[in-house]
Amino acid sequence: SYPGITGISGCLQFPEGPYSDTVGAATIATCSSCSSPYTAPAGSVAQSDCVNLFPAGKFGVPGYCILCAAGTFKNSSGPEPCQICPPGSDSVPGSYYCSCVPGFARASGGSCTPCEAGKYKTGSGTGECMDCAAGRYSTSGAAATSASICLSCGQGKWSDTVTATAESTCTDCAAGQYNENTASNAISACVSCAAGRYSTSGAAATSSSVCAICAAGTYVGASSSTSCTNCPIGHY
Repeated sequence: SYPGITGISGCLQFPEGPYSDTVGAATIATCSSCSSPYTAPAGSVAQSDCVNLFPAGKFGVPGYCILCAAGTFKNSSGPEPCQICPPGSDSVPGSYYCSCVPGFARASGGSCTPCEAGKYKTGSGTGECMDCAAGRYSTSGAAATSASICLSCGQGKWSDTVTATAESTCTDCAAGQYNENTASNAISACVSCAAGRYSTSGAAATSSSVCAICAAGTYVGASSSTSCTNCPIGHY
């Protein structure tokens, strides 16, 4: 502090901004300035009193610092204003960075880009886009936000394609086979009608009930058959 106006008792406090370690100061000229972007509260007596009133995630004027609003960020200290988050990202109040929103992911430190068709991302943050697994497909396009976009290949079908974007990637089990399950991811899911039985259905059968027993006087020695053969003449 330093002496006030003649006739007024007491000393005046240095204003916000500078500081002074001089005892008995007679003028405000004895004050020293903090280095940018730091400032000192009113009445400060040492350089150690200098504080950063504009840290990352905050902005304002000396003595009045407020949080960056949601959807904006400030990644360094200083008087600069908060910036609007780039497309595909968002932030909470007081943020020094923006997170990718659901359906968007950041590749190799770049900007947030939409998840490709056949992929999805459910939450905000640094997570990667997830693939629709083999046995499933999506018709929802890019920037999907839920695993529910990955639809199952139906019974009687299978697919080993990852991130499939059309139902046509689901392949029919061949005639003479069946598959009672959905979302099958390999051809091994197609079960053959056993020897002695034949399939009464074409491709993409969905139940073992299609495998019928060969009638008396007929036979079939191989699996996956679609018909029985008559016993040769002289045999039964």
